[in-house]
This record gives sequence, C-alpha cells and structure tokens, in this order.
Amino acid sequence: PNQLLVHIALFGAFQLLPQTPVVLGVSILLSIYILWTSLQLLLRYKSSPPLFQPLYRGHSLAGLWTETWHSCFASPCLSLAYKPASKLLRRMGLPKQVTRAGGVMAAFAAMAAFHVHGLAPLVSNEGLWRIWWFFLANGALVVLETAAWGKKKHWVRTLTAWGVEGVMASWCIRGLRIPQGVGHVTWGDVCGVGGR
Repeated sequence: PNQLLVHIALFGAFQLLPQTPVVLGVSILLSIYILWTSLQLLLRYKSSPPLFQPLYRGHSLAGLWTETWHSCFASPCLSLAYKPASKLLRRMGLPKQVTRAGGVMAAFAAMAAFHVHGLAPLVSNEGLWRIWWFFLANGALVVLETAAWGKKKHWVRTLTAWGVEGVMASWCIRGLRIPQGVGHVTWGDVCGVGGR
C-alpha cells in the first residue's frame, strides 16, 4: 500500500506539469501501475507477490522489463516465447548471445501480440501499430543495452533507460489520441479512444 501511495503522489505531480508527450508517456506508465496494483491489492491472495516493483527502482531497460514491470508476464513470456525461441536458435547452432537475443525478441513479440490483441477493440490501427513497435523496439534496446552493459548497474544506464522509455512511451501514446493528459480522460474517452 505504501508504494501505491508513492506512485499516486508521483502521478499527481506529473499531472501538474505541462502535458508534453514525455510527461504523458510517463503518466501512462504510472497510471497502469496504479490501476493494476490497486486491483491486485483488492483481489489478491495474501501470499501473492506484487505485480510490479516500485517503478522508480528500475535501473535499466532490462531491469524494468524483467524485475520491475508486470511480473505476471514474466513466466508466460519465459515459457511460451523466450525458451522455445532460444532453444530453436540453439539447435540451429547459433552462438549463445544470438540465441538469447532471439529469445528476448520472441518474448517482446509475445507481449506485443498480447497487448495489441487486448487493446484492439479500444485503439485505432495507428495506436495498435505503435504499441506493436513499442514492444519490439524495447526488446531490441534491451538486447543492445545488455550487450553494452551486461549486468552492471550505473547511474548513466539508469538515466538513459528512463529517458529512452519516456521517449518511446510518448511516441506510442501519440497514436492513442489521449486528450489533454491522463487526468482529463473521461469514460467516454476510454470507450471512444481511437475512433475506429
């Protein structure tokens, strides 16, 4: 509950800023955290692990996607996409780095497909296209980041990761046509997002 309050406060602070695409992108990430964490707190078993770790602890793109964001997706992505793809690539005799990169890209493609399918009734074709590429680009950037940094933590890596994620989220959000920032979205807007 304390982390939820921290993220609500961060969301509120972001709503006071000019609603630039980057601010809106980060606001969307915070609103997803708040929505799903609230639901989990209401509906979870006492022993359920949290769906998210605190977003401000994300130290890299790889860390954001594997340790911080939507932990409920980690197992399906690992078992349904990463492992089969990397196993197939390994059988083809490709180097370990290539098989890992292929597994990462398969996992991000699976996340993209899941999100595009789930949001198809609500989002325009442009928005769906941007969501698809948002995930694939994140996958490619995780591969590149890991190749460059390995498991090393550094403040430059953290700032770069959050800058990149903010820019990518803002690019994705532009295709969703969210009016005047998240704080001004109405139920009518949610039902009519994208105007198919």
